[in-house]
Amino acid sequence: MATDSCVQAGAWSAASLVLDPEGYTHAVATQEEPFVLNSDGDGLFGLTLEQELQRQRDCGACVALTPTGYLQAGDSDALRASVRAAARIDRDDVVFSVPLDVAWFTDEFIGHLVAVLSRLALPKAVFLGGQFDPMERYREAVANLRRVVAEAGDVAVLRTDLTGFDAMSHGAFATSIGSGGSLRHMIPFGKFARSNKPDPSPSVLFGELMSFHKGSTLYSKFADTRPPPACACQACQGRALDTFLAREDTVPAHQHSMCTWASWIDDLLTQPTLADRATWWRNRCVGAVAQAEIVNTQINQPDAFTAPKTLRAWAELPAWLSATQTTTRRLRTQ
Repeated sequence: MATDSCVQAGAWSAASLVLDPEGYTHAVATQEEPFVLNSDGDGLFGLTLEQELQRQRDCGACVALTPTGYLQAGDSDALRASVRAAARIDRDDVVFSVPLDVAWFTDEFIGHLVAVLSRLALPKAVFLGGQFDPMERYREAVANLRRVVAEAGDVAVLRTDLTGFDAMSHGAFATSIGSGGSLRHMIPFGKFARSNKPDPSPSVLFGELMSFHKGSTLYSKFADTRPPPACACQACQGRALDTFLAREDTVPAHQHSMCTWASWIDDLLTQPTLADRATWWRNRCVGAVAQAEIVNTQINQPDAFTAPKTLRAWAELPAWLSATQTTTRRLRTQ
């Protein structure tokens, strides 16, 4: 079971514990079997749904996640079957896990997705499935994820990369960012995590640019140029960002990244309304896109750092849902 800390609507809570049964790593959700129920300790009998949920509670989870299988894009029968099964759960400490292939967030499927999810009273935890940053695959995915958060009832977005901040700025009640690459997104069922090239250096969050880069990339970009950026967070205490080069630097790199994005949370949570959050987030993204050009100029490498597509979308889209991206839900203050 994977675990991670969550950002909640009212507070930063490292103590909030959620155990992910990761049903989506074991099977695709089907109309007949939307949930993936593992065997008991002896491996002889399958657990019931309630036994699986209770097992998470017994491990200390604050809420239990349904073990939903991977929801392939456009499989309406499996989606509706999982929602119907979740609707039969009569408890207030259960969250419906919705592991969605990112193609669900295309214009072709988004209306149906919102309509089905909005019928379920249980809170939902959306997972985004795809290699690398799933949100970069489709231009419309950022706006359509905002629609899900705004219109589909009480929605959390887990394993998100920095998308969690956008979700929290548009109505999500909780999010998890992910300490490392394997927790920052969900690999599609039947696939293996891919990397761009064999490279033992870990990914490092370059806070000024709001983007992750391999330690080796940072080392090469800042070689023989201006002094590399140093981080003053509690984990780094002045360590330069171009020094995370070996496999043994993975844990320190994760600590740095978590300290960096955790420092943004207080600003997020002090915003009085969702509209204020959205404006705060868009302004931060606009600043990061501009900062990439500044850094490129400073190191005399015009194309050294390019803002990711997702970051550009956050910077370029209206801060709040526009007239063409209407929401049926009222603005909620936090």
